[in-house]
Amino acid sequence: MIIALSSIDLSGPILGYPLAIYSSFTHRWQFETSGCVYYAFIVFFCGLSSIGLLVSLSVFRYIKVCLVTSPGFKFSTGQVFFAIGFTFLYSILWSALPLVGFGKYGPELHGTSCSVDWLSRSNHMVSYTICLAIFTFGLPVALIFYCYINIVLTTMKTRRNADNPLPTLADSHLTKKKKIEIYFQVVVLMCTGFLIAWTPYAVVSFWAVFGDALSIPYIVSALPALLAKASHAYNPIIYCAMNRKFQRMLFENWNARRASRQQTFANQTQGPRIVPLCAETSTVMHAISQQGETSAWDGELRTLRPVSSPIRLPGGPNNAIELQQYAWEKPVQPKMIPRSATVSL
Repeated sequence: MIIALSSIDLSGPILGYPLAIYSSFTHRWQFETSGCVYYAFIVFFCGLSSIGLLVSLSVFRYIKVCLVTSPGFKFSTGQVFFAIGFTFLYSILWSALPLVGFGKYGPELHGTSCSVDWLSRSNHMVSYTICLAIFTFGLPVALIFYCYINIVLTTMKTRRNADNPLPTLADSHLTKKKKIEIYFQVVVLMCTGFLIAWTPYAVVSFWAVFGDALSIPYIVSALPALLAKASHAYNPIIYCAMNRKFQRMLFENWNARRASRQQTFANQTQGPRIVPLCAETSTVMHAISQQGETSAWDGELRTLRPVSSPIRLPGGPNNAIELQQYAWEKPVQPKMIPRSATVSL
């Protein structure tokens, strides 16, 4: 679920924001009507998906904290994918309605980005706005607050029970108390972030539809849009910062990658040495094996013999390298040449 939320929060800035940034530098929208519709659809879909995934996370947390008593309970992969799929379908439904005539996309009040055409006063636009107010803002807010208020009440109850636990259940109570406190912190941050991001934008949008849109100051119309877009940045930060399991997995993955790089470097510095052949025979580099004896096969039996004096190269305090030039010579009979006669490391 968190991966889906992070992907959506990353998709909006990558696919849409460059158009708005460029238009902001030129002080007007630069990508005509088709670009406006594209930008509005992408950003609106990502915004609704982000809200929907926050609602899904709230419901999942509510079920796990308030309804399930088993400490080892986990949601199945199918349940998680069903919630994600339903969220995407719900979001794309409301985002696609303006494309088929119910609602409309157009420039926002400040003129450097596009969204739902809040300036339109047509009957279908007013109806679409009312539906958005109920099903994409009011209902999600109600669900989030219902879930989180119950989580808070459960947290307070668990704290009281954990203060005087039974001796045999002390450890389990303390463990659950610690987990509930983390949930409580996430509750406060997520509710605050959601309200800061979307409430000003909803208020200005409804003001434009049902009030006098021309009376809205430029800065008042621009700041709520920026706050709503900023939710793509702080949602992943909040979840990742408060999720200890995610942090532990991140550090373990980082340490594993660093150890792998160090091992690869050690293998490269301690592995077989690359020995250049003389120009008369070949320019190909041949790796000398570090064990046993060495021979070569290229259609005929040949033997590798040194043709120059060793050259000692520094390779660290205990890892000096001696290089020699070698040439393939065809012997009368196949002959295995000991490694000590070819190269010394």
